Amino acid sequence: MVINLDEKFELNSYISNVEKQIIEKTLKKNENNISKTSRNLGISRQDLQYKMKKYNLILKWKKVVLNHFIKGGL
Repeated sequence: MVINLDEKFELNSYISNVEKQIIEKTLKKNENNISKTSRNLGISRQDLQYKMKKYNLILKWKKVVLNHFIKGGL
């Protein structure tokens, strides 16, 4: 991503976007396992769950896990 510092730049928004993307990719890599994902990211499970709620990932995660369960994967 190219950042144009001549225009207004929202650092907090940029950092939040990056954090969300990293969490999403790490969850996918760990097959949506919150404990494994939190260990990979070096944060507590509770901290990860807070961030998932903050970025509206918890509902997406629940749908993926529920769909997996319905298909007999758990």
